[in-house]
Amino acid sequence: MDTWDVVGKLNALYQSQDILSKWQGQKAAEIQDAIPESVRKAIETIEAAWAEKLQTGQAQTVSIETEIKQMVLQLGMSVKGSALQAVFTPGRISWDSKGIDGFAVAYPELLRFRSIGKPSVAIRHLGEK
Repeated sequence: MDTWDVVGKLNALYQSQDILSKWQGQKAAEIQDAIPESVRKAIETIEAAWAEKLQTGQAQTVSIETEIKQMVLQLGMSVKGSALQAVFTPGRISWDSKGIDGFAVAYPELLRFRSIGKPSVAIRHLGEK
């Protein structure tokens, strides 16, 4: 296997994605054509009636999620709720390999090249109840 094999697969993937996207567009157009005008107008009215409520709910959800992430970062540990879990991941440790490889043991002063990334938090579903 070489890079040309990967290039071939990348091109095949692009073509497959492009065809799939076109099919999805054609399907959506056929569905729209099958819906009578009166039904389309009713759907638009329903969409408009729900838009603000859903937008407000989305903003509230994002706000709560942000708060949880900040709290878990401060705690420095994962926390489980009844349906969700906030998973704490400490920051990654990385080294400047060109400056440190093989020398950190013999020359501890080289540890100044060490950097630690920011910790992160992920929200996961524990399962259906």
